[in-house]
Amino acid sequence: MNSDRTYFASPERSSHQNVLDQQQLLLDYHSTVQLLDSIAQPIMILNGNRQIALCNRALMAMLLVKNRDDILGKRPGEVVGCVNAFLEAGGCGTAEACRNCGAVLAILESLQGEESYRECLLNVESQGKSDSLELGINATALHVQNQVFSILTISNLSHEKRRQNLERIFFHDIINTAGSLQSYVELLVDNLRESNTISSGGPFSTRQMLNSLQQASRQLTEEILEQRDLLMAETDQLEVRREYCASLELLSGVVGQYLGNRLAKDIAINIDTSSENITFNSSGLLIRRVLGNMLKNALEASAPGQVVDVGCRRSSDGTQIDFWVRNQTVMPRDIQLKLFQRSFSTKGRDRGLGTYSMKLLTERYLGGTVRFEVCQREGTTFIASYPL
Repeated sequence: MNSDRTYFASPERSSHQNVLDQQQLLLDYHSTVQLLDSIAQPIMILNGNRQIALCNRALMAMLLVKNRDDILGKRPGEVVGCVNAFLEAGGCGTAEACRNCGAVLAILESLQGEESYRECLLNVESQGKSDSLELGINATALHVQNQVFSILTISNLSHEKRRQNLERIFFHDIINTAGSLQSYVELLVDNLRESNTISSGGPFSTRQMLNSLQQASRQLTEEILEQRDLLMAETDQLEVRREYCASLELLSGVVGQYLGNRLAKDIAINIDTSSENITFNSSGLLIRRVLGNMLKNALEASAPGQVVDVGCRRSSDGTQIDFWVRNQTVMPRDIQLKLFQRSFSTKGRDRGLGTYSMKLLTERYLGGTVRFEVCQREGTTFIASYPL
């Protein structure tokens, strides 16, 4: 193999003595080793030719190396066992596949004076075993006596990426299953209607049971989609599709979803007669998610015989559309102080994403605000405002 050939980064290497001198320079620089060893993340300091001049104990532990000198002068891909690091005589960074390597790109950018973060996907071989690594690489320039080094901090993203992939597969499969269930229920309803075999008498009539089954299948699909969107929203992966929305139509649609819900049993839902049907541009899907959570929370906070009031109106300055949901229960002060926290809930374990998701979707993705008001006379009111 030609040691001068490269498909991407320079193959040039510093001599072993040169790297030793650079290591000593760093060792003499303000207790560098003690500082590096106090950090739990694996760190390596590379010279201008991308060779390791110094590293911390966390990196040595990750690589199962006992002596720093064992990896001195080597490049990152060579010490982790990247299969591409040995394809060319020039080593790590010189193979054709290295053009797309996040680690090499981050290092080169840092040596140009830029702070860089990139993700790096590696196929590695160690002791005859193959594996895949998914790493987060943060690279920052370090200037010492007219020499430029790159400080490389490494995060292992493999478990996080696997979790994300499993979540994506899970949601894909379960959404398909729920969608099939909903389709079969609707097909069954249509067929029975055509054959006039739906009975409407008695407390458990065919019509009532089919309506309940149909509603349950729709709700299942909706709740699965809501959880998927929330996960995507938290990781900044949610795509917002805007459209022209009519405020009263959005509100009426959400109310309609809950009229037959068990949460609304013995609780009246009243749409304020002064509500305005205002057209505005936003994501109707995400607003329905927010309004659904507002209404759900109000119903859960209400006692049998109480009324939940909802409405929509133009804000006093005319720049926003305000949606509001009011229940007659006065929210205790200790609960008020914990609202909008991700895992807080008054409903027990595995709950608590309602108010959190309302604020997340509204403020991060829709440019709006969510707030609440509590008074002894009227109870608790949640207000979601969106720009017109």
